[in-house]
Amino acid sequence: MVVDLDAVYEELLRLKSEGMNRVFINDTTLELLKKAQLDNREKSGTTPAPVEVIDDLKVLAATQPTASSNTITARKTAERKLPSPPSIALPEADPQTQMDWLQQQVETCSTCLEQRGAEGHIVFGTGSIDADLLFCGEAPNEADAANGQPFVGAAGELLNKIIQAMGVRNESVYKTHLLKWRPAHDKPYGNRPPNEAEMNFCRPYLQAQIAIVKPKVIVALGKFAIAGLLGREPVSVAMNEVRGQWEEVAGIPTMLTYNPSYLLHNNTLQTKRKLWEDMLEVMQKLEIEVSPQQKGYFLPK
Repeated sequence: MVVDLDAVYEELLRLKSEGMNRVFINDTTLELLKKAQLDNREKSGTTPAPVEVIDDLKVLAATQPTASSNTITARKTAERKLPSPPSIALPEADPQTQMDWLQQQVETCSTCLEQRGAEGHIVFGTGSIDADLLFCGEAPNEADAANGQPFVGAAGELLNKIIQAMGVRNESVYKTHLLKWRPAHDKPYGNRPPNEAEMNFCRPYLQAQIAIVKPKVIVALGKFAIAGLLGREPVSVAMNEVRGQWEEVAGIPTMLTYNPSYLLHNNTLQTKRKLWEDMLEVMQKLEIEVSPQQKGYFLPK
């Protein structure tokens, strides 16, 4: 039996980047991973160590804990069938009036209100409606939902640092998520990526935001943001294949790259450089002058 440790390693990193701090696997699977790890270490000595990542994620028994009433409610909310996506017809008005109107539509949407949960907020978007650069994430995390704003917390702080390193004012970009609520799930920790039904429902809202802002460049942050923006199934998006590529969304050049949360859990110089190279291309597309210092960020000394 051949075990692809690299694939396992990447999947575990993905789970960590989404806020998961526990995994449920049985003893047989764990022993297979340990054996494969030892075999590969004997061959190369440099193979990534998924078992160490598993340990970091706190391996639990295959049988999950008994669900509380809160987690049962969350599971039912997540599994509830969503209605057809909304049809958005923006009013004939200036961009600010259009954005205010759209935000009201989202914040009074019965489906969004139902899905957000009792303790969360709808997360619409923030920034300049005249922005040349629009950042689109996947879905609000716990901090986003608590504050009602996108990219709050550690991942948001990292995104702000990236924007600052580009020489762009944080207030001059527009930030939003594909999903307008934090996806419910049945665990008392972590975050769940959006499913296709949720992505399909919220896509018209995102498309309307893009139509109002009319950015020169969009940056898609993460696998599910990429899938949602491009109308693809998430399973068809492999980050190691699409990262760093340009696509078009509504005729707008769109850079596909990592979600900043991925860097929080894969904090290597190589990964930082890959994301930064994507931002250098974005700067060039926006005709922002790139200094020699910026070109050299995150290169081996």
